Amino acid sequence: MPPATLKISVVVPAYRPGDGIRRVVDSLAAQTLPQDEFELIIVDDGSPDDTWSRLEAIRAERPNVRIERIENSGWPSRPRNVGIGMARGEYVLFMDHDDEILPDGLRASYEYAAAHHADVLSPKELKTSDPRWGLGNYTGNIPNALPRRGINALMPMMPHKFYRRDFLLEHDIRFPEGRRMLWEDVYFNVACFKHAQVVSVLSDTPVYLWHATDQNNSATYGPWEDEFWDKLGALFDFIAATLDTDELADARKTQLMHQYRLRVLSRLTSYLRSGHHADRAEHAVERAVEIVEKHVPEAWDADLPALDRPKAWLLRRRRVDLLRELQRVDSSVVGHSTVDAIWWEKGTLRIRATARWTDTSGRPVRFREADGRLHRVLPPSLSDLPPALRDVTDDVRAASSHLVLRDDRSKDTWSLRARSRVVLERMARPGAESEPPEGSVVSVAVSTITQLSPATAAQGKALADAEWVVHAKNRLLGELSLHPVRSSEPARPAVVGGRTVVASRTRRGALTIDVGQVGHGVLDHLRPDWAHGTVTVSGRGPWRRHTVDVPVPDLYVDAEARLTGAAGVVPHSAAERHAAVGPVARPLARNLPARGTATLEAAPSGSRLLATFSAPAWRWQLRPRLAGGARTKRGWDVPAP
Repeated sequence: MPPATLKISVVVPAYRPGDGIRRVVDSLAAQTLPQDEFELIIVDDGSPDDTWSRLEAIRAERPNVRIERIENSGWPSRPRNVGIGMARGEYVLFMDHDDEILPDGLRASYEYAAAHHADVLSPKELKTSDPRWGLGNYTGNIPNALPRRGINALMPMMPHKFYRRDFLLEHDIRFPEGRRMLWEDVYFNVACFKHAQVVSVLSDTPVYLWHATDQNNSATYGPWEDEFWDKLGALFDFIAATLDTDELADARKTQLMHQYRLRVLSRLTSYLRSGHHADRAEHAVERAVEIVEKHVPEAWDADLPALDRPKAWLLRRRRVDLLRELQRVDSSVVGHSTVDAIWWEKGTLRIRATARWTDTSGRPVRFREADGRLHRVLPPSLSDLPPALRDVTDDVRAASSHLVLRDDRSKDTWSLRARSRVVLERMARPGAESEPPEGSVVSVAVSTITQLSPATAAQGKALADAEWVVHAKNRLLGELSLHPVRSSEPARPAVVGGRTVVASRTRRGALTIDVGQVGHGVLDHLRPDWAHGTVTVSGRGPWRRHTVDVPVPDLYVDAEARLTGAAGVVPHSAAERHAAVGPVARPLARNLPARGTATLEAAPSGSRLLATFSAPAWRWQLRPRLAGGARTKRGWDVPAP
């Protein structure tokens, strides 16, 4: 196979992968990109088990698989670098040894990257354990995201991207090697950013599925260890040194602030609140301050979100006790959304919802409004915070809420656009346990109206047949939360664009949108209008041909459609089963339940169900099931003819 024919080299570092490596191989075997247009390179990092024999078996099965074994290096960096040297593809994709590529991932990624001559392509990545993963990054296809996003074009900074091989070789970009080389992917992507001319973002096709497990490397280190701070300090040094020119000043600040928020303020304060290793809390704060004072000017703290600004102020003053208390307060803030109304209009599902924020006890998060400004209401124990750090006016006005669809089976996720407005709701004054405020007390709500078109909701593409759980992505004071949307009333079942759409609720009251009757048959949510329907019986003998023609109101239809399927019928009861066939024909009861055909004639002017079946002339329960749909859970009682 000539090297020039290869479009992609998939490089997988493996260390005791177990059965997880089959997930990688099987997902690549299912690609729409022809197998002879890409290769899989698996580099065994000196696994002490049967990994090598597993890899040999895989190589024997698949002609586009190459394997290599190296001495154990202790981290994925060295195997990836070996893979770069072995690669023959135009683009190199790095995968972990237990993840998967979704079926159209390689084809769509290569075509988009090649069309725009991308040095790096950041494809849509999903994470099994976190519906929020990458939501803010994959909002649309971008041929070159560098002018618009700068270094954030490479976010999230995972290595699961497509890198042009000649680009890596030309600039000698490699992963930093060494045992426990923490955040090696950040090093790699920062180096890529320094030299890249085109970084493309592919959002309308799910490409990479990250299977989060308890064996993830990030779980093996944390702020309780000096190693964490040693390696984090080295990372800050690398970012500052690599992006050290005036031209790269914005990128340098952006990336240093990202690491500051993520790995210092967030990780450290969560650790302090946990109470574990309490004897090392002051030492951890001291190590954090060393890094912050070296790389993050205090003036930059003003650019932090509202919840992080007080943390930064307390950290620089080494106030361990107040950092712990502030984290306790901040971590209790949760945003939930409730559906106020849901209806169909012009072929789209309209959802009006309201987001509100509460603490863990269910009380609204409160703000003091005075002189046109909004201030946080905090416990007296945090009275040392300067008033300026309590002023969150601009942050509250920037509160937002968007609906997100999530398929729990495939983990696919799509954000929906919405019109929203921030509403301040007047409240009674807080109780005596809180600081007595001056002025009125308000809570915050965000009212949204979202339009969901099944034909375009997947960033201009049609939603796949699935049960989509509706989540709300709610942001307040810079903090993001994502939870299922509560709903009390479902919308009318619908046939839109020739496809069934059923809005219903889970047992816990979360709104779901079932497209294609994956879990909810549309006929289960309709009631036949027998007063205006007919049941006719023809033929002789114990078995007669039944013909049913009945209106089905309350079905929303945007255009005429005809959906066919089967009609199962059963007697109302065991007694009727015997009465239906009669003493002479009782042996015919073996043929029950009977089967027939069903057709849903859907039309904006009115829909009807047509069904035919052969059975004795008696009372029956009709259980129609449309082709490709879920099994009918509830039957229709057919009146006697």
